[in-house]
Amino acid sequence: DNLFGAMRALQEHRVEGVRLFFNGALLHGARVSKLRSDDFDAFAEAPRKRQGPRADRRRPMSYRSAWQPRGVAVLPLYPGVAAAQLTALADSGVQALLLECYGSGTGPADDPAFVAALREAHGRGLVLGAISQCPGGHVEFGVYAAGSGLRDAGLVSGGGMTREAALGKLFALLAAGLD
Repeated sequence: DNLFGAMRALQEHRVEGVRLFFNGALLHGARVSKLRSDDFDAFAEAPRKRQGPRADRRRPMSYRSAWQPRGVAVLPLYPGVAAAQLTALADSGVQALLLECYGSGTGPADDPAFVAALREAHGRGLVLGAISQCPGGHVEFGVYAAGSGLRDAGLVSGGGMTREAALGKLFALLAAGLD
């Protein structure tokens, strides 16, 4: 049903961008998350703002391009997360680190060791992305000083992207040789 529904949506020219057709619904690919594992109504779109910066694509991307596997790690922020966890992930050989921030893009910006670890990772060329842990949230660094501190340490806002969308985009951009 999902395959044929997707094909009908393509035939009817209802598809623009990345989409997911599931259980009779055509969903926005960058806003959809799997919320259930026990029902056919498993996926839903989160009401997230679409405000993240667009990638600089001087080199065209294509599914035919040579793909280079890349490492991406995710670090959910929580009270007590330490610079040691961040450093361990950064030293693991990944090319990008996605931080799941509090609310609108805040975290332990008042922890000098954590901020220094972010700066050091960014200085070594790691791509540092930030998304919100809130299902309906988005990252807007200037709202609180803690968010501005993380931005100044090298984090790039993922806007209202879900974890799935941010990971997919990071993998695709890095695999295409973009930073």
